[in-house]
Amino acid sequence: MADHAGSSGAWASSASQRERWWQSPGGIAALYLAASVTWILTSDRVVAAMFGDGAAAHLAQTLKGIGWLTGTSVALYFLIRSGSRAAQAAAERASHTEGLLREMGSTVEDVFWVMRVNPKEMLYVSPSFERMWRMPTEELEAHPWAWLDAIVEEDRAAALERFEASVNAPTPEMFESEYRLRRPDGQIVWVRDRGYPVVDASGRVVRVAGLAEDITERKNAETKLLERDLLLRKLSEQVPGVIYQFRMWPDGRSCFPYASEGIRAVYGVAPEEVREDASTVFARLHPDDYDMILESVLRSRDTLEPWNCEYRVTLPDRGERWLEGHSVPERLEDGSTLWHGYIWDVTDRRNAAEALRASDQRFRTLIETTGNAFLMIDGEGRVEEADERYLRLIGAESEAEVLGRKVTEWTAPYDLERNGVEVAHCMASGVVRSLEVDYVRRDGTIQPVEINAAVVETERGPRILGQCRDISQRKRGERELREASERLRAILDNSPHVAIQGYEPDGRVAFWNKASEALYGWSAQQMAGQRLGGRAMSVEDGEEFESMVTRALERGQPASVREWRMVTPTGRTRWCLSSIFPIHFGEGRSLVICMDVDITSRREVESALRESEQRFRQLTEAVREVFWLVDWKARRMLHLSSSFESVWGIPRSSVYADPMAWAAAVHAEDRERVVASFRKDAPVGRYDIEYRLVRPDGALRWVHDRAFPILNERGEVWRVAGVTEDVTERKLAEHRQSLLMQELDHRVKNNLAAALSLADMTARHADSLEEFQEVFTGRLAALARMHALLALTRWSGVRCGELVRRTLEPFLGRGGGEVTIDGPDGMLSAQAASPICMALHELTTNAAKHGALGRKGGRVEVRWEMDGPLGAPERLRLWWTERGGPPVVQPEKNGFGTTLIKGAIEYQLDGKLEMRHDPEGFSCRIEVDFARTAEPKGRWRDDAAEAETEARADR
Repeated sequence: MADHAGSSGAWASSASQRERWWQSPGGIAALYLAASVTWILTSDRVVAAMFGDGAAAHLAQTLKGIGWLTGTSVALYFLIRSGSRAAQAAAERASHTEGLLREMGSTVEDVFWVMRVNPKEMLYVSPSFERMWRMPTEELEAHPWAWLDAIVEEDRAAALERFEASVNAPTPEMFESEYRLRRPDGQIVWVRDRGYPVVDASGRVVRVAGLAEDITERKNAETKLLERDLLLRKLSEQVPGVIYQFRMWPDGRSCFPYASEGIRAVYGVAPEEVREDASTVFARLHPDDYDMILESVLRSRDTLEPWNCEYRVTLPDRGERWLEGHSVPERLEDGSTLWHGYIWDVTDRRNAAEALRASDQRFRTLIETTGNAFLMIDGEGRVEEADERYLRLIGAESEAEVLGRKVTEWTAPYDLERNGVEVAHCMASGVVRSLEVDYVRRDGTIQPVEINAAVVETERGPRILGQCRDISQRKRGERELREASERLRAILDNSPHVAIQGYEPDGRVAFWNKASEALYGWSAQQMAGQRLGGRAMSVEDGEEFESMVTRALERGQPASVREWRMVTPTGRTRWCLSSIFPIHFGEGRSLVICMDVDITSRREVESALRESEQRFRQLTEAVREVFWLVDWKARRMLHLSSSFESVWGIPRSSVYADPMAWAAAVHAEDRERVVASFRKDAPVGRYDIEYRLVRPDGALRWVHDRAFPILNERGEVWRVAGVTEDVTERKLAEHRQSLLMQELDHRVKNNLAAALSLADMTARHADSLEEFQEVFTGRLAALARMHALLALTRWSGVRCGELVRRTLEPFLGRGGGEVTIDGPDGMLSAQAASPICMALHELTTNAAKHGALGRKGGRVEVRWEMDGPLGAPERLRLWWTERGGPPVVQPEKNGFGTTLIKGAIEYQLDGKLEMRHDPEGFSCRIEVDFARTAEPKGRWRDDAAEAETEARADR
């Protein structure tokens, strides 16, 4: 700031020197040069003229030089002293000016500044710069253009352009600009900056002095005014009808100072047409209603009571329309009256009311021509006759129950007195028309009736003949109409019925109208600046509401219609249907408008319905069976319990997307039968069927599916409900029981036959009894091990790896041979296990006696592959390889072991067998296609197929 002050002093001194140019060094030099030239030119001539060319002339020249030096010295002394005094005075004036500037800068809020143009340099800035810019002056000294960098980027170029234009203009003038300043803390401040150019003698701008003023409050006030006008316009556009101000002067003149765009639809005029004169609107009034309307307006003006009126207008393009208006008057200082109100078109409501009255009249005419209930009573009200319709009306089963009894016995207590009076009146006048009373039926219910009676002469004297008509439906309709009318009247009396609020971007309440106060019980003062969460709305809903407000602002589009819970001060929860849409103002200002409608009653009904549905779903989800419900006409799945996924193995969503997706999992052999039965029998209640499912993992399931139709009031099939039960375990149990019985019979016979065959063949090829015993016992032990494995799985099959290990187990370690086993642990059926077991036993026995298992260092590798799922493989390929045993020689003929292997593989399993007697070792390859021997995947054989297999095995 000291540098700034020095620069300011230099500026003042320069201005002073321009005023006394001869006091500057240049001025002194110029004067000295001029005086020297003049003296030299004139003094030589004067000396020559006066003294000639002698010694006197030389002396005169010497004296002339001494005199010139003395004179010029004295002149320079006085000139320099005068310049010094002028500089000192200028410095004092600059110091005084600087003091004044500093005092002014420290006392005013505005920022005073001085800038040099070329080069651009800030010469002075007042202390208020730090308050306005929130930036230390030291930073401005280090970076003279830091004040410009703090201007909001959108305004920076315009501010700089105005400054440059003023400085570079041929005739510089004061410039003025308004821009936004962003302080280091992010706060935005509006600044009005004015600059005054300072020019030199040539008219060139050398400095600019300026004043920066904080106008944030003025800008905020202008913004709020614009927002309020925009809010009023937006709100009025959302409300059907016209929001208006109507003014009437004592002399009868009137106008609409304000009217929303809705006045075009209500009166067929533009708002600007009636802003000065309302006669166009009065010309639209229906002639029959004109006096009534004018009288109501004048009465409201005189009494200052609210104006409420329903009347007709005649519009050029729409004809006669009904309008309803409500407004509140106030007296102005000039004696005129100003109404604030709302008018809307109620033609549709009036037409509906007229149609309802006409319908009611037609209904009355119709029921008068229909059959009514009749009875005859005496003068005291005792029943003498009653037809069946009357008995049904009061809930009696026979005429004997009412004969001789007074009708007052089943008349409602509150109608007894009136009924007695009317009976007496009928006897006196001879007729009673449209007497309505309530009867109490035997079951306690109230039966409203309409009675028309007349006195007739009978043999027993005068009697009253009455006809009674059931008016329950009419009473109910009148009650509903009355309730609807009351609701409509309540809505109209408190119009508009839309609770409207405005919210800031952070979710705080900015606007809360009277309808919101009435709806939620919180005043505008209580809710101003508050968040809904934890006050008028639950914390969870409040957070979600604020999130929707944020998204609506970010997207610039209305949010989806949403239902919210609101909490009144008394703790009562009310539900509202909200429409949320954003309003964007200028300068980045935004507001979110929320329009609410009370839907508490509807939500309570829906809640009760959801609870009922939840109980229904809990019931269906709790049972193991699959419960399903189909909209038969729309072919749409309405409900499918979660147990469906555990049975079918597919997600429920696939069935909701395609109602027949469940049929794709039905076994191919059952699908056509099941689908045909479902479409034909389900709607008539005869759908009761068992079928197989094939899950995505290949598992087979049996289900029992039943369905029954649900009819609508017209007797048509409306829904079809069904229950599907997983009966796999039962089917498996039945199948296993049948299989075990057949297997037991089959195995006993086969095993006996196999044992006899083994004994016979072994005896033929044995050289001694001991050899026979050893070989025969080993083969029986192999069968026993295989049977033990089958017993563990209840004859459902044997794991291939377990069968190989159990077969080789007795021979491991006896001869020192090494065994390698590798292959998938797939399931072999009971039919395939026995032949494969015998083949492996013979291979193992031969390797132990003659091959690699009988010699130390020998190696046997058993490796196999399977096609298809391990639970039900389709094909088996097995390799038996021996290495490191005795030299192998091709046998001249097949022994019993080879014959037994071939019989087991090629005959019993219809497989392929390849044996190689290579010098390096014996090898064998077995290939079996289970499609020829085992059950097909996903299918259980029936008794006939099992019997056929058994017969073939016996042969």
